[in-house]
Amino acid sequence: MKYTEIVNVKYISSELSESDEGEDAVDDPRKCLVVLTLPWRSKEVNELFDRLDAIKKGVMERYRRKRGANSGRDYPPDIPEFALTDFVSSGEVSDNGVHPTC
Repeated sequence: MKYTEIVNVKYISSELSESDEGEDAVDDPRKCLVVLTLPWRSKEVNELFDRLDAIKKGVMERYRRKRGANSGRDYPPDIPEFALTDFVSSGEVSDNGVHPTC
């Protein structure tokens, strides 16, 4: 199957635990995770992972999630062409400075 090789930890966005001191923490006691986007991951692969997240909705609802900065992780050297966006890596992904609080 086409997607078998990318349903792998190498292609999953990183998540960082955020302090629960944000104003939203008062209204929502769930732990907050900041998702670091993989800018090299194609739209097709992003949509696949969104569908998989929807299947695991019960598990996903245990945490609050916020989009954070781009991940500094480079794409795997053996990445299939369909999984890579037009983004061209120089070995370095800039941090866009967005660090939302939960």
